[in-house]
Amino acid sequence: MGNGIVALLIAYSQIAANIAQVIVLVALALALLVSRKQARLAMQSLSLMANANQFQAFKAIIDESRSLKPVRDSLEASGIPSFAFLKTKYHTLAHIKASEELAPLFHIGGFYEQVGVLVRRGFVDFDLVFDMMPLPDKLWSDSQSIVQAMRTEWVGDFWSNWEYLYIRYAEERIRQNKLHNRPSND
Repeated sequence: MGNGIVALLIAYSQIAANIAQVIVLVALALALLVSRKQARLAMQSLSLMANANQFQAFKAIIDESRSLKPVRDSLEASGIPSFAFLKTKYHTLAHIKASEELAPLFHIGGFYEQVGVLVRRGFVDFDLVFDMMPLPDKLWSDSQSIVQAMRTEWVGDFWSNWEYLYIRYAEERIRQNKLHNRPSND
């Protein structure tokens, strides 16, 4: 009978050990669930903060775009001089860059360059920018002699982010025209 009690005690201790293991596993599973829930809540909170920051950046971009409308309109009406004309008038690249004549174009180009960086790097959503902000295609086209000369004589990637936006806009317009079965203007 002594052996029977020992065997029974061993069986009970194994059952108790198994129950303890189950309790530990349940506790770990609950801790994991709580941790996952906390992690999910933290991610949602970070996402909301990122969206709020993106909204503020986007709002500032739209406000600046609207404030630049008279400058864009004036430049489109008056036209952009060619680089050859500017070279004849100012003689050096330094004088061309410093000219009052190009200050409005450089201001606008700088703005679209910054927006292009924000879109390219994913800080601001392209679809929002496309839907809410006009891109001055005519200014981009009219300024090509200046852009190419600046790339050759000064900085190789001059206004490359404005160009990136220009290309993205063109691609999106083509995509939307196909979606709506409209002929492309290209």
